[in-house]
Amino acid sequence: QKQPEVEVSAVGEQSDNRRGRIDIEAFLKSLPKGLDEIFRSYLESWIEGPLVVSWGSVGFSLRYSRGNKLLTIIEGYPTMIAIFVERQLVDWSNPIDAYRAYYSHIEQIPEVQRVHSLNRKYVYYDKLTQDETRIILEATDQLAQALVTWSASGQ
Repeated sequence: QKQPEVEVSAVGEQSDNRRGRIDIEAFLKSLPKGLDEIFRSYLESWIEGPLVVSWGSVGFSLRYSRGNKLLTIIEGYPTMIAIFVERQLVDWSNPIDAYRAYYSHIEQIPEVQRVHSLNRKYVYYDKLTQDETRIILEATDQLAQALVTWSASGQ
């Protein structure tokens, strides 16, 4: 029996925009009321600095380029944020002091404690106050600066 023949033709290049990429304004509009202005200054600063903000279809990843590898610090989505967790330190050559300083800022937040105790990293905004979200972003910003400094020093 003869095998069926299938003709395949390329219609166009498939790009990373298959589902579309969000941008800063679309992301800020997708956040719960009041969080857009809290996020805006951090995102704008991260975009301008040595960090890489990688936009996905609904959120972003805050990363740092180390050699030929992008290392993720956090991820942000319309309903939740991923906190930096200790197991990520291995990718950074173990800057434990930077992590301890970061965690000391966010560990008093009850939802962070709960998520951390479950060995998870996603914290939902509806379980946080706006001030707690700001604390997480400020601690993340300080951690990102420390990780960049750590990496630049050749550790």
